[in-house]
Amino acid sequence: MLLSFAGILESPGNDQRWNQAVENAYQLNQIKVEVNEGPLIFTETKSLSGVKYISTAPFLSHGLGTLKKDFILSSKEIELIRKFVEDSGYEFALLKSAVKPASDATNFFLREEFFTFLFNLDGGNEKIMKRVPGKTRNQIRKSLKGDFRVCVGREEYLDPVFKILSRCWRDLGTPSHGKNVLREVLNNFKENEMWFHIIYDHNTPVSAALVFNTGTVVHHPWAGTIKEYKSTSVNNLLYWSIIQEGAKRGCKYFDMGRSAINKGTYSFKESWGTTKAPLYYIYIGKDGSFKYQDSALAEKMTSLWKFVPLSIANLMGPGLIKAVL
Repeated sequence: MLLSFAGILESPGNDQRWNQAVENAYQLNQIKVEVNEGPLIFTETKSLSGVKYISTAPFLSHGLGTLKKDFILSSKEIELIRKFVEDSGYEFALLKSAVKPASDATNFFLREEFFTFLFNLDGGNEKIMKRVPGKTRNQIRKSLKGDFRVCVGREEYLDPVFKILSRCWRDLGTPSHGKNVLREVLNNFKENEMWFHIIYDHNTPVSAALVFNTGTVVHHPWAGTIKEYKSTSVNNLLYWSIIQEGAKRGCKYFDMGRSAINKGTYSFKESWGTTKAPLYYIYIGKDGSFKYQDSALAEKMTSLWKFVPLSIANLMGPGLIKAVL
């Protein structure tokens, strides 16, 4: 089942404070472009191959910078952005939107293989649990019978959360963010707006997530479970704990985040009885003819990065990941 994002979902990618946290952590410039609906906020960087570009919602699945909700980009607005890209010396602009551009709009390249997954949080724990399909529900119950301890907090869990996330990113072949990014996020968002979930096996941290509350929706843009614990269903326990906390704080949906169709965590998120919502990645090139192509260099780096010692990955990761907004 597909659901339109428009009018339903907020995103931390639509909050200027996220952009500020990224700017502070990586010293990347913010770029404002005025359109009819208001200002779009981009972050400027260079790709690994040296291409200079700008993107909204850096390191997140969607968002346009400062607007509360995404909107339909018109042909006129796309041309305005294209002209800005050309005049400013960028190769392209990337807009991560939850809304498809206007049907008559041209001169952009559209990627449509990404979806996010929404889980309904209405009705209390019993009704929520009944929405979860049987197999996943059994896995949650299995994990609840284990010796796991779920903790929710902020600064006090910064170090163990980073330890888990950086290990998981390395294992997936992805350069890790620095701990200072998490620290900047803590500094920019209030206690009820952002927190950490972390799960311990006795005293060993094994699963964690960075969580946002944007009012209607609870999000976990970054999460990970140590691979040796995947068979224990602790990743289901992590999701269940976020669901419970989000419902307790008055959220109506859990946004499980972006997955490419039939890849990675796509089937895992479907197994929760979620509703798919399409995402639209809009590339606007300086000459109107930009076409996205997967980077052979990035694919090669991913296959090699998994074998880099963690201490080296943590040292080198921030300098690489800031090129991939």
